[in-house]
Formats: sequence, C-alpha cells, structure tokens
Amino acid sequence: MPSSHSNTPSILVYGQDDVLLYTRGAILRAAEMQAETTQTRREFVKQIAMAENPYDLYVLCHSISAAEQREICALAANTRVKVYPMSYAVTPTEFIESVRTLLSIT
Repeated sequence: MPSSHSNTPSILVYGQDDVLLYTRGAILRAAEMQAETTQTRREFVKQIAMAENPYDLYVLCHSISAAEQREICALAANTRVKVYPMSYAVTPTEFIESVRTLLSIT
C-alpha cells in the first residue's frame, strides 16, 4: 500500500500475467518507486480501498480487457490518479520514461 511518509510515487500495477507483473513491479522499484501489483479486479479495488493514501498512478497491463481499461480510466478521471494503459510492446526503458512523464518526474 502507498506509504504515508514518503514522497516516492506509489503505483498500482494491474494485469493477469504474473511474470509481467513481477517484472514491471521490479522495474518500478529499481527506479525507486513504490509498486504494488494485483491480478484480479477484486484485488485491484481492495488495494485502492485499503490504501492509507491514494496511489499516484495505475498501470494497466495489456492482459486486461480494453473494456475494463476504459472503465478504470473513466473512474480515475474523477480523481487525481493518473492511468497508464500499456501495450505489450514496451521496453523497460520506455516503461520507466512513460511513468516518469506521467508523474512529471525528471
């Protein structure tokens, strides 16, 4: 869950491929960001509800349906949380650059 005592960006990564989730979480943590991962819609909603502080970014992996991605984007539009719907062909460097851009980190 996002930390209440850190200026480190907190990110929730949602997807259905456990290997990709592990890898994307590890990439974000290596870039000194807080990353949580979840594989189901139920876990995703639960982690958001239980968070002490809101997440800064939701990363939506290509493994979830386009309809679900649109639904989450619509819900997030009413909050300050940014959403990054990923395609499958994103390199680790492109991934981090996109996250930093979305979070305005230089």
